[in-house]
Amino acid sequence: MPDLVATALEPLLDHLGADGDLDSSLKALRDPLRELRRQYRTGQPDFASESARTAYCVAYHPYHAHLARTVLNAFGDTLRFEGPVLRVVVFGAGPAPELLALATFLTDQSAVERLEVDLVDREIGWQEARRLTVDATVPKLWTGRLDVRHHVLDLTDEADVIAASHLTRGRALVFDKALFTDLRMRDRAASFLERLK
Repeated sequence: MPDLVATALEPLLDHLGADGDLDSSLKALRDPLRELRRQYRTGQPDFASESARTAYCVAYHPYHAHLARTVLNAFGDTLRFEGPVLRVVVFGAGPAPELLALATFLTDQSAVERLEVDLVDREIGWQEARRLTVDATVPKLWTGRLDVRHHVLDLTDEADVIAASHLTRGRALVFDKALFTDLRMRDRAASFLERLK
């Protein structure tokens, strides 16, 4: 398996600029990163600003990809996907680190030729980071066909929960880290999971 963290980080750093620009870009992320860490500790992180999303992409995205790959490896014996098409939904997708993990996992799943993914997040601003994930990083990790659909849904909104429940039908795999960021209260998280059945 390639070093997933380095592979995920490379296009993000390239996007931030050349060496001189990169240094100043990374220094500019200090305060947004501190604020993001504070928000993670005390409540729900706010990704409405570009600086918060960029800080997340550099500081968390590659490591969340690695963590998702570790989880997939742990369940590897039970996750044998049959057939040429694998349908997946990712809640709380952000820049889609789970997609990177799944791409590396599928290199060992020769039966899967096409991956259909629904990426769901309530923050509309992730388009650029997702473009880097889908167009620049995934092709380095997996050579199959990738079809991605993007959905803006707030899992605290009843109408959006209904829409989310429709997305899970017929899916072989559902990633749901949104339970930890969007639905911090246990009763809301349990209710959401119940609706997805």
